[in-house]
Amino acid sequence: MSREPIITRELFVDPSKVGKSRRRDSSETRRARKKADFVTEDAEFVRYSKRIGPIVPTAPPEENPERQVPFTPPQQVHTEVDPDLPSPSYSSAKVDRAFDINECIGCSIIFGLLVSILIYASIPYDATLTRAKWEFTGTIEVHKEVQASGWSLPFGADLVSIEEKFYGWRTVTDGTITFCQEEERYRQVLSHNTEDCRQVFSHYKPDTEEYSHTERVCVDGDCTLDEIYKKVPGKPVYTEKCEKIPHYDTIPYLETVCKNIAQTHEEKEFRNFYVYRSMQWTYARPVRVNSDEIADPNQLLGENERFSKQDWTYELFFTDPSAVVKVSKSTFDEYKTKIGQVVTVPRQ
Repeated sequence: MSREPIITRELFVDPSKVGKSRRRDSSETRRARKKADFVTEDAEFVRYSKRIGPIVPTAPPEENPERQVPFTPPQQVHTEVDPDLPSPSYSSAKVDRAFDINECIGCSIIFGLLVSILIYASIPYDATLTRAKWEFTGTIEVHKEVQASGWSLPFGADLVSIEEKFYGWRTVTDGTITFCQEEERYRQVLSHNTEDCRQVFSHYKPDTEEYSHTERVCVDGDCTLDEIYKKVPGKPVYTEKCEKIPHYDTIPYLETVCKNIAQTHEEKEFRNFYVYRSMQWTYARPVRVNSDEIADPNQLLGENERFSKQDWTYELFFTDPSAVVKVSKSTFDEYKTKIGQVVTVPRQ
């Protein structure tokens, strides 16, 4: 009979929920027997009787200190299962399997909805083009004369002033000194040689014939004895090949190594600092317009101005059904001449 496991349970008693003891000797233990029903996988009810250890609830303190009962901490109760009863079984595998099936069904529904949306979005449909709009966002720069400064004078700039200023620190070499020291080195020295010999294939001996047996052969009553020979293939011939294997010893030795060490110092460096005037592209203002406000953004440019940054957005507006589609410039140029017509709505 296989040994049944011992089930251990912990029972905690809340002293605040236990009534006052009617007797002074409330420390006397009380024993209780509880019964639990376990449901097996085949829906059979197996009744287990468990023997619960002693539980000592303690009454709350009374007004009289002499009648107060000390608090007893919760005890751990060991429950032994009757080995004659069959062990319970639970259908946890079925529960997990049911959860897996529900998750698969939910994922399938979501996947089907996504596929339907993608298919519907990819199906072309016709609508009436009512409006074509572009929007432009950019930054305008102006080419003008500005005053700047730096450590070099640009080509074509007009010099305003020049001044010698502190540029930074530089390292100046005063000379070198030679530092020598002995360092340990290692070299390989031949110690001895060993001979390694092995058999190496050379050639095959020629095939030969050797006596096998004698047969009696009769022709028209005339019999003779014939000796039969069999062919023996030649055997391989090996020769001994030897080679010398050198062995080395590692011997340390001292070597004098010299290094040149530079002697330097730091000193201040001064350079010419230029103030000049030159023509440069500088930031002027930002611009954001659309086709309802202006026909061409270049109309906003003044003399000696340019766009340093440009960003275009093209949109088409449809009705029956209503839709707003962002398209490329080539598609916008193609559709802007078909306003008021029923056209195929392009994909975004």
